Amino acid sequence: MGESPILNSWIFANIFLDKNILLKEYICMDTFTALAEPSRRAIIEHLKQGPATVNTLVIELSISQPMASKHLKMLRDVGFVTMQPQGQRRWYALQHQAFQELEEWLGGFQRYWTEELDALERFLDKNPD
Repeated sequence: MGESPILNSWIFANIFLDKNILLKEYICMDTFTALAEPSRRAIIEHLKQGPATVNTLVIELSISQPMASKHLKMLRDVGFVTMQPQGQRRWYALQHQAFQELEEWLGGFQRYWTEELDALERFLDKNPD
């Protein structure tokens, strides 16, 4: 039985976290760390087309098999990718819920900046000089 990424994060949080930083914020940091690496973003872009095996990703993205496996593990650990074994092959696919959650979280910033920019526009309209 595999260990849950949430359980692993909880264990990590209770051992290593700064008492002033929420677990949810650390999980977000892991998310952004995963997205910061160009090869992982390329894997995500490729998987938007549909599930793929490691070998397919290696060929299509011109990366080594160990590097592809390392990046896929990170993407699985943060919940962006799922793996389904079929015989000798492992098929990787995007976990759409993880991206929806990220989009919802980022949406709060979009609303904030929209309101701020609207306020700036109103100010500039009233004060053209």
